[in-house]
This record gives sequence, structure tokens and C-alpha cells, in this order.
Amino acid sequence: MLKDLVLPSLVTRNRTYRRFYEDAPIAIATLRELVDLARLSASAANRQPLRYILSTDRETNAEIFPTLAWAGYLKDWPGPEEGERPAAYIVVLADTALSLPAYVGIDHGLAVGTARPGLHLEGELLLLHVAGALENDLVHRLVLAHRHHG
Repeated sequence: MLKDLVLPSLVTRNRTYRRFYEDAPIAIATLRELVDLARLSASAANRQPLRYILSTDRETNAEIFPTLAWAGYLKDWPGPEEGERPAAYIVVLADTALSLPAYVGIDHGLAVGTARPGLHLEGELLLLHVAGALENDLVHRLVLAHRHHG
């Protein structure tokens, strides 16, 4: 029966969080495992255009945070306070040479939706935020840093 499987439990706990444990470290290996789940998701036209940049670095996280949009219906809420911000980010980018503009949001949604239940594995909630739209200059710096540090 479906109720005996792990998937329904993961799906029912797969909710949006807006406050995090900023001081709780998340291993880069954990982020890589989540990206590995994401990369196995379906891709529109099978183009596989998504690329990922991982951040557990406080300084980089501090640059990413102000570029994010939080709780669209709460117009006056700027997002979590210091200490309640994500300890890690997975920045999802689309390779414009591979992606079809109409499908970028589909690929992003499928990848993030596939990886999110992985946040709940082993009975713990691993708190991070998946960053989607970032300012172009920040994306450029992150890509350059990623290429430099591997």
C-alpha cells in the first residue's frame, strides 16, 4: 500500500520554511547529494540546462540573502532576521545555450521539487534555501568563484 512507503511521509512534510538555524552547519556533501537528486529529475525536451552553485560560506550567503524574495503575500516582510537565515544555499542557474525560455521554469520546478523531500531524510530537517533569481552581477561573481575553486 502507498501508506507504507516512505514517499508519502516525505511529501506531507515537504513544506515551505521561512526561518532557519543559521548557525547549524550543513555539509557541502549534503548539498551535493541534494543536487544529485535534482539532476535525476525530468527535463523539458531533455536538454538538462540546469547548473548548480553550492554555498555554505557565511560571506557568500550574506551576498545571496538580500537578492531573494520571501513570502510573496507578506509584502512588508523582508525575510528572516539574522540568526534565522539559511546556513546554505543551492543556486539553480539555467544554461542559456541549452535551455528553451519557455521551459526554464519547468526544469527549475521539477529539479527543486525532486530534491526538496531529500531535506527530510534520516528524520532530520536539513534547513537551506534554494535560490532561484539572483542579480546578474552576483551570479557572475558566483560563477567565477565556482570555476576558480571547483
